Amino acid sequence: MRGPAAGRPNPEGNTTMNQRMLKATTATQVHIGSWRDACIERMYGRERSKGQTAVEYIGMIVVVVAIMAAIAGFTDIGTTIKTKIKEAISSVKTGG
Repeated sequence: MRGPAAGRPNPEGNTTMNQRMLKATTATQVHIGSWRDACIERMYGRERSKGQTAVEYIGMIVVVVAIMAAIAGFTDIGTTIKTKIKEAISSVKTGG
């Protein structure tokens, strides 16, 4: 029986090489799959944080509106604050 032709590997003698290539290919596929999953999680995480930021801004606006309503006199505390501000303004006008 003749040996392999020049430049061609012996298919019977390369089982170790084939196993190494298979392991390397499998490891690469697993690594790429993990990387892809991590990228997707990061992208979705950014969208969620944008939603939370919008909710936080709405919450701040609600608080500011509540404070303005209180100062405008829609509550008893607002009426008291409004009265004190008017008294302070009139005392500055009269000089007393």
